[in-house]
Amino acid sequence: MNDKNKIWQALGIQNSSRLTILYGVLNWGLGHASRSLPIIRGLINSGHRVLIASDGVALQLLEKSLPGEQFYELPLLDINYQSESEWKNVMSQSLNLFRHIQDDRRFVKKICETENIDLVISDHRLGFCVKGKENVLICHQLNLKAKSKLIESAINRVQLSFLSKFDKILVPDFENHRLSGELSYSKLKNVSFIEPLSNISLPDSSDFKYKYLAILSGPEPKRTILETKLLDIFSQCEDSCCLVRGTENAINTEIASNITIYNLCKKEELSNLISQSESLIARCGYSTIMDFYSTIKKVILIPTPGQPEQEYLATWHSQKGIFKIVLEENLSLKSIEY
Repeated sequence: MNDKNKIWQALGIQNSSRLTILYGVLNWGLGHASRSLPIIRGLINSGHRVLIASDGVALQLLEKSLPGEQFYELPLLDINYQSESEWKNVMSQSLNLFRHIQDDRRFVKKICETENIDLVISDHRLGFCVKGKENVLICHQLNLKAKSKLIESAINRVQLSFLSKFDKILVPDFENHRLSGELSYSKLKNVSFIEPLSNISLPDSSDFKYKYLAILSGPEPKRTILETKLLDIFSQCEDSCCLVRGTENAINTEIASNITIYNLCKKEELSNLISQSESLIARCGYSTIMDFYSTIKKVILIPTPGQPEQEYLATWHSQKGIFKIVLEENLSLKSIEY
């Protein structure tokens, strides 16, 4: 976990009196909400007033973790990966993303007109900013990856136009030994590295309750597809297994007697489950990597098919040998054994 003072210094608020801060969190599974929780808690504990905005399952986790705080529900970002074709995914999602950015801009402007906002912080919501205020972006994907170099060049040019709207960009990574690899590379001058963010604090435990703990997140239908596969694999296991689903939606699959199910977990619940588990299974998202890189657990990461960031991170970290990487198409009980 990084030094809170480093974050406050990067934000420029280390000597500030009570501020009113508008904080927007991207709903792309639970990763952005999870990594923002330590910052939001720190701001609140430092006496600042924090207004929190998000949507979907990310908003559900934030509300569950921060009862009594002020929340706003933003329009749902409908992103999924239906096709294995990069071109089809880019074209089908572009309209949704641009609409999402415009919705965020209108929302921030409206709130700033009704509340005395001193600072706007966005965790990877590229439209969550407004003229006339200090705008800070928390983001590790400054250099987007794609299989096609043509697509990669195009999407980075578009993203740069959005990144330029922010006064400061905070990257949750080490500046020298980067967990994000080339994803955080940028020539922008307003970038600061604040070290990895994690919402996990592991208690000591020498006894394992579960052989495998799977922690799911991410856009549908990929989340459900992996959930179904893992439930089938766990049912073949002789040991106890646990699944944190990452959603409050109903489950329609029969659950074997050796499997324990949770929908959403707060920090303490998830930390205890991780401590009680021998091996961890999750998508290869960056927030997951930040949570797991310093643990002594056996970690199996499964990149989401068709999601370039996770496919890149899987390749990057498989070369370093820190995590075991298993492609979804090769997933089986044998493949997750260490």
